[in-house]
Amino acid sequence: MPTGTCKLCNKESDLSGSHIIPRSYYKYIKGNSSQVIEVIEGNESALLTNGDKKEYLLCASCENLLNTNYEQYGTRILKNTKKIVKITDDRLHFEYDYKKLYLYFASILWRVSVSQKFKNIGLATLNKFLADCIYENTLKIKNPECRIDDLLKIHLIKIRDESKTLSDDMLRRILSNFKVERMERQETSLSIFWIVGGFKVCYQISGKHELYEVTGILSKEGKMLIPIEDISSFRSTIDLVNLINEFKNRPHK
Repeated sequence: MPTGTCKLCNKESDLSGSHIIPRSYYKYIKGNSSQVIEVIEGNESALLTNGDKKEYLLCASCENLLNTNYEQYGTRILKNTKKIVKITDDRLHFEYDYKKLYLYFASILWRVSVSQKFKNIGLATLNKFLADCIYENTLKIKNPECRIDDLLKIHLIKIRDESKTLSDDMLRRILSNFKVERMERQETSLSIFWIVGGFKVCYQISGKHELYEVTGILSKEGKMLIPIEDISSFRSTIDLVNLINEFKNRPHK
């Protein structure tokens, strides 16, 4: 166990091998297997891997802080059928603890942004604001005096495959890497997204702090409507699914 500076509390300590993406997601994807199939764009074959991406980022105390304050709640809530109820063909009703769920998703984005394994995801000064809020278990930023959820909006979209190429269970077992895309209607905004548990989770960083669509955004009220959209609505998601289908019958390394 190496010694270094904890990325969250900035104290010198023994560092743990931190899971950048919560381990429970990998456990669900694996099922009874010990490995997962990893599909990487540009590779000629799929890879068999244990999946877990670890890095020496945090001290044991901060690992426990993330687990106790956020992960124990966040990894379960999206599976809770009593909290997520389908009300129409294209809408889910979702009730949740706003601060816990917001900081849970924010903590994953923060870990990704400070990790060497995701060098393409950078948040500049937002990193420090996120770290402070996560560590202090608050949404308030001291300097400048504002809220982190005014700077970063989090969207949830439930995905389905109307072509039935991929079942709902298969969609729930897709775990994508994080990707960056520019918002089509806002030149100053960036969206960072990943797919997990059958949901597309989007983080919107906006210079104007404006949103053209409110459905699917985590609400301070602790309840929201999650849109259900076909994968054909998302060019990047279609590319991912096509890649998975392409590798289905190929040998794994």
